[in-house]
Amino acid sequence: MFAIFGIGLTLIISIYNQHESDKKEQAVIVQQKEEDVKIENQKQEELVKELEEKKLEAQKKADEANVKEETSADSTLNENTKKDEFTKEKAIEIVRKIIISKNPKVKVDYDHIQKRDGKDYYVIRVYDDMADHISTLGWYYVQGDTGKAFEWDLIEDTLIPIN
Repeated sequence: MFAIFGIGLTLIISIYNQHESDKKEQAVIVQQKEEDVKIENQKQEELVKELEEKKLEAQKKADEANVKEETSADSTLNENTKKDEFTKEKAIEIVRKIIISKNPKVKVDYDHIQKRDGKDYYVIRVYDDMADHISTLGWYYVQGDTGKAFEWDLIEDTLIPIN
């Protein structure tokens, strides 16, 4: 009887040891999977960071190209208009004189230089600065070589002379 009890006890201990071994093996597998997930997440984060850096680099290059283009257009316009000396500041003044007589509360600012029909124009924005937003009232073009001012008709995409 003790022999049967000994065999039963040995069998129970063996089953228990196998169960504990299986639990440890499962824990190791789970831990390995967690480490694999962490490594994969790190790789993805590095890829995202690398892509963001490349995107920033491309944006920086595009911005530099835009600045060069605008500077080039600005210098070309300034070289072509040195005789008449129509600068962006004078273009703002030309539009301001026209607009302020209609509405003294609006703001007038230079936006950019644009070429239309082979001529360079200073593009001037007229707007109202509200407490919570800015309301653009119109866009005006001042021809760089003559100082002639135009109002831009957005719908027709035409310039209407105003002076």
